[in-house]
Amino acid sequence: MKDFAKGLCVKWWNLRIHQRMLLSYSLAVIVPIAMINAWTFMTTRSFTLNTASDNIDVILSKGNSVLNAQFVSLYERAVAISNTQELVRLFSDTKVPVQDDGIPTLEISTMLTALDRIYSTSPGYYFKFYAKQKDLSYYSGNVIILNSEPYIQQSWYQKATDFGYGVYWRDVHEDPDFGANRRFVTACRAIYDEQDGSVLGVATVSLDFAWIEEVLVGLLESNRGAVYLFDADESLIYSKASSVNFDGKQSEGVAALSVPEQSAIFQHSSGRGIFGKNILYNYITVDQLMWKLVIVVPQEQFLGEMNNIFHFLLPVLIGTVALFLVVTYFISQSLSKPIKVLAKTMGGLGEDGFEKSYLAREDEIGELANAYARMVKSNKQLLLETMEMDEKRRRYQLEALQGQINSHFIYNTLSNIQWLAAAGLTEAVISTATALDKMLRVCVKNQSELVSIEDELDYVDSYLSIQKIRFKNRFEYTFELNDFAMQMRIPMFILQPIVENSIYHGLLDKAGDDGLIRIQVDIRDNTIMIRVIDNGKGIPLQNLSKVLLEDHQDDDLIMGIALKNINKRIKITCGEEYGLSIDSKLGEWTCTTIKLPLVED
Repeated sequence: MKDFAKGLCVKWWNLRIHQRMLLSYSLAVIVPIAMINAWTFMTTRSFTLNTASDNIDVILSKGNSVLNAQFVSLYERAVAISNTQELVRLFSDTKVPVQDDGIPTLEISTMLTALDRIYSTSPGYYFKFYAKQKDLSYYSGNVIILNSEPYIQQSWYQKATDFGYGVYWRDVHEDPDFGANRRFVTACRAIYDEQDGSVLGVATVSLDFAWIEEVLVGLLESNRGAVYLFDADESLIYSKASSVNFDGKQSEGVAALSVPEQSAIFQHSSGRGIFGKNILYNYITVDQLMWKLVIVVPQEQFLGEMNNIFHFLLPVLIGTVALFLVVTYFISQSLSKPIKVLAKTMGGLGEDGFEKSYLAREDEIGELANAYARMVKSNKQLLLETMEMDEKRRRYQLEALQGQINSHFIYNTLSNIQWLAAAGLTEAVISTATALDKMLRVCVKNQSELVSIEDELDYVDSYLSIQKIRFKNRFEYTFELNDFAMQMRIPMFILQPIVENSIYHGLLDKAGDDGLIRIQVDIRDNTIMIRVIDNGKGIPLQNLSKVLLEDHQDDDLIMGIALKNINKRIKITCGEEYGLSIDSKLGEWTCTTIKLPLVED
């Protein structure tokens, strides 16, 4: 099996380019196109259904908004009429005043007529008042007053009075007083005596359910489907379908909502539409009565046209693929011939840079590889020469920077010797001259550009001792060292200019003799961290970020060059991630940090 696979690979790579292109494109195009089209179809289908689902959500929101607006109106009317002062006074009288013939007095008639005019002008609303007074009754259009005694034991009446000042909702019910075979939704609220708070009766405002039916039917004006309304106990109140028979038979692709589907939908939170078998459905909870409004539409209503388009595009797709293969064949031929000509043109450049197996290919790529191998060999030689020149240039640059630092160090040392000699400090002159001699010998002998941290600190210690004598002990200095780091290698003469900068720009410019320079050497995360900290006058915040910039001119030109050169030497020698950083607080301290790689002897 292994030999067979190997032989198959050899045959494949020995085919001509146009043959491999034709086979490759046959697989690389047909399969992706088929997958893309399948994905496109499924994505479009999903998008269409999601759009339909969003449409259902919009319809539900619209229905919920309209119903809630009416129920809020019912609620507000129930509260308003139950608080009407005239009605409370009327229901509070122990006996309704009547004339001798039993007709209510003019005052009572006027009050009842006023109520009738106020509330009977609201179309679709019906008002009924249940009074504990036995002699009080009134019938006029949409306003009825009855004695409450026959109704006190009914559950809705008891719940209304138990609700206190709240409104009790009475679900869909029939009320023959307002017409036979008519259903209503009613808001009930107790009427209380202003004096002792006793219940005088119950005021009710009813909405004709026919109005709700009209709203529900209007929700499906532009869609084929069904609408359902369930009460808080999930019992069906109303159902209407534009294309559904509710005896369980399917009509035009839409089935009535089954009991399992009804149960499944109420297990989800209302919101995003739910995909059932061949249908889409969702519900929303009507806030006031906790009713559930359900919309069901057939998927075919939205997918029918898309399926027709797919059946049309399938033969078009097959024809497109066939045409693509023909065009690919001619394109591969046109590409193969120029490559072969190019291989012959490059044939005189020598050979090197490719594996023998790759050079043994017999197709156009193999020919091109043999020609290109010669060019690679030539380029390799040029690259080596370029790298050698870059290394020389780097060395020259480092030597120039080192020369600047050395010159600066020698200049300062000679200046110190001159001052010590003038002051008659013979021993200090001898110590300083000895340190200078040691430095010059190291410069001559050391060819690696690196010295141990221990040697570097020796130079700094000598320098600080001389400066301490020169400036009459105006400052002290300490070393905080990691013993393990002492033999690590760093670029030579990088500490002295920094220490000198602390003295001249930090301590001497600050009044007092309590100057202190701390030199810390530590190792963190395989990195050498050297800090020079002084308690001098500090650096202004606006100048802090400019100190190490190439184009920044320092007040002390020599020290400005020294710090920049140290930073540049470290980056050239160790890498761009290493170098100097300076932090300071004006009037209090300055900290110069040197970050270096961990290099052993």
